Amino acid sequence: MSPQLRHKTVRLGAALVLAACAASAAAETVQLRYVSPAAALATPLHLPPGTQSYYVGSYNLQIQTPATSFQAYCVDPFQYASTGYLSYGKSPLASFLSGSAQKLADVSSLFAHAYANTIGNATKAAGFQLALWEVFNDNKNLTSGSVYKTSQTNAAAVAEANNLLASLAASTWTTPAANYDLTMFSNAQKQDFLAAAPAVTPSTTSPVPEPEASMLLLAGLGLLGLALRSRRNRPPSV
Repeated sequence: MSPQLRHKTVRLGAALVLAACAASAAAETVQLRYVSPAAALATPLHLPPGTQSYYVGSYNLQIQTPATSFQAYCVDPFQYASTGYLSYGKSPLASFLSGSAQKLADVSSLFAHAYANTIGNATKAAGFQLALWEVFNDNKNLTSGSVYKTSQTNAAAVAEANNLLASLAASTWTTPAANYDLTMFSNAQKQDFLAAAPAVTPSTTSPVPEPEASMLLLAGLGLLGLALRSRRNRPPSV
């Protein structure tokens, strides 16, 4: 193999390896729909769509293929949910908030210290949802801004939210925090959702590349191996 051809082969192999890595890291798209409230309270509240009664808390969601049901929180009170399947982008929260380090830290802290207490508890879930909306979209104050309470808003939920926001502001959480993987489901026309799952440590799992990425990776490694073998078998120059 000529030096010029070998150089091109090495470059092509490296490009295919990089393409495989990029393909495996690409955001996933799923067909997602809102099903029903999970742990939630129906209470009057001012949100951007207007002042009325809303379900505040966690929601039941469903992915079409593969059929999967799970609970998540809304992080987008500016739009309504859809009961029909729509295309949603699925990505780690850290990627979605890559330009908002403080917001990422605050949301992650809320989940780490308070999420576990909301499971199956409508009042705590409603308070968590109010605090999450404030941190994700507003001014962290339930008396002003885009999201705020009315005189009829459930008082217990408001108290829960205010306690969470106060703890977040004062950095008073001192107990060991749970570790969650946070996943964003985003759609430009409908509500965005945030789901939590217990984090899996790298030592207990290994990522499985997509089929297309695997083919690219194998092709790239094969070309690199061919170039290296050719180089070893080349007669020494004199």
